[in-house]
Amino acid sequence: QTHSIAGLKIQRQLGASQRWASMLVAVCALGVWFGGLSRYASRLPATALAAALVDLGLDYCDTFVAYPLLASRRDPWDAAVLVSIVAAGVFASTVEAVGLGLGLALVGACRRLATRSVVARVLTGAEARSTLYRTAAALRTLDERGQAVVLLELAGYLFFGSAKDVVDAVDAQGPDLVCLVIDVSRLFPTFDASALAALDAVVDIARRRDFAVSLAPADADAARELRDALGDRDLSFVDSVDDALEGAEDLLLAAATNDDDDDLLLDPDQDLVLDDVPTFFKSSIENAVRKRHLAADFLEAADVPGLPPDFDHALADASHLLTLDGNTRPLSGADLYLVARGRLRLLGNDDRCLRKLTAGSAVGVSDFYLRLDPGLTPPPQTTNKLRPASDDAAVLVVPHAAIDALAADPVNYHIAFHFHTIMGRSLAQKNATPKKAFRAIAHPVSF
Repeated sequence: QTHSIAGLKIQRQLGASQRWASMLVAVCALGVWFGGLSRYASRLPATALAAALVDLGLDYCDTFVAYPLLASRRDPWDAAVLVSIVAAGVFASTVEAVGLGLGLALVGACRRLATRSVVARVLTGAEARSTLYRTAAALRTLDERGQAVVLLELAGYLFFGSAKDVVDAVDAQGPDLVCLVIDVSRLFPTFDASALAALDAVVDIARRRDFAVSLAPADADAARELRDALGDRDLSFVDSVDDALEGAEDLLLAAATNDDDDDLLLDPDQDLVLDDVPTFFKSSIENAVRKRHLAADFLEAADVPGLPPDFDHALADASHLLTLDGNTRPLSGADLYLVARGRLRLLGNDDRCLRKLTAGSAVGVSDFYLRLDPGLTPPPQTTNKLRPASDDAAVLVVPHAAIDALAADPVNYHIAFHFHTIMGRSLAQKNATPKKAFRAIAHPVSF
């Protein structure tokens, strides 16, 4: 009777018998027990009591024997375990049956984990990308040579039964592999000697074939355990998978182009001979020349077609340099920020990274167009900030008012049109509101 009432609670989970007879029998039995009606039970026909016992027995067998056997028909191991436990309970003792069940359950768990690969997904650089803004040329390179970057997503337990899957997945990659990113965010932080040996084998493969290995995210429990267990190896622990993919893409692009952007940095002491110029004018000339170089770098990185060859002069004249010095700078909301060199992060109110910026990126485009039409719904007011992510980060700042002045100038109006072209390219990565503003305002402009 107790089993029948408990069965009502678990029947949705186990698919137990749905017969109401068990419940009615249990209720009647409880009424007889607590109501002091046992003297009337002797008057019940023996066949009725036998029928009640048979019903309870069938319900028990249906719940704990028949259903598990039917549910485990796809895996004969579970059925064999159940039969073994029942046989041990019948022919031996309950204690031996329980011990046998625990042992077989442990073996079954290891077997099931071993047959389920710990490698959840294997993606190439053409399929998994970082959120960093990339130029059109860089995106084409990543599309063409994306197989040189591989993202390996691990999930579950990494132990002696599944460690070989990781080594096989890495060893199966092509010979052009430049960087391997291992995502351990869904990996349980429990490793045995075989798991650590598998990661050692991955490091050996990386040394032999000359590619980099990154583990991310660094703050995951699994990453912390691996860092403590592996110590100083040829592994880099990166804050996030997105940052790891960013670094892998940089390695791929560097290998594809063999370009060094640092060679483009202006060194006034070598590029200019201004020994006889007064200090004030020397500083002004160096600043102007540096702006020219940065304007040319931005336009080259932005890869905007249709710009005149001398537009870098106009961009340099209309802008001023933003001094970062490694510090975070708030955005004014009345300026257009053009990233000429290096890497920056656009941060929100809570210092959460909103966008990853590199050379060719533009910030402040939405503010420029949203102010032109009061009918557009502006986004919530935020105090965004720019934080440099590389030592060579350089930003040109163009006031919105300077672009408005160029648009009103009958001689230089065409320069303002080219600024609109640059901002229009940037809006491809923005939300629907600034895209709508650009379509409604920028395109009909006639100078």
